[in-house]
Amino acid sequence: MLDIHWNTMSMGDSTEHTMPPTVGYASHPAEQKSSARNGGAYEIQALISELRRAIRDRPDATMIIDDGSVTVLRLSPEGPDVTAFVTPGRCALSIGSWHDDMQSLDMTVDYVKLALAGALRVRIDKIGGKTWQNALERRQDDGTWREESVLTYPRLNLFNRRKTTQYLQNASAP
Repeated sequence: MLDIHWNTMSMGDSTEHTMPPTVGYASHPAEQKSSARNGGAYEIQALISELRRAIRDRPDATMIIDDGSVTVLRLSPEGPDVTAFVTPGRCALSIGSWHDDMQSLDMTVDYVKLALAGALRVRIDKIGGKTWQNALERRQDDGTWREESVLTYPRLNLFNRRKTTQYLQNASAP
């Protein structure tokens, strides 16, 4: 059974509203302006709707809906949590320790679906036990992995230290 935690969402005034379970994309200009005024509620609702469809066959999936973000908790012990952040005009994605801005809501939804299906993984490179690089990798049709995006953190004194790599990947649906 799908476990969804509903939180209330501030709509920019002093009231809070519980979001309805599904709503379509804000495609009409008046809806888009309204969406910008109310903190991106239409975008969040569209994201929730898409993600509910994406995980409906995963009884082990837990979705947490918060003000401006939706998180799907890890689907396997070695998998990462996947969080999408949506505000008017901006989408961002966090998969484990990797994060980046997305170009659109559609792209955000596509990446979340890929991450939940196990087609994306996060590679964490460490030197001396400290993370110096996070990379998002995508599985290719031939089974190899290709880097999509890399975050590098500055570190001093990286010489003569043990290098390790850890992978975070959700298992494919049963």
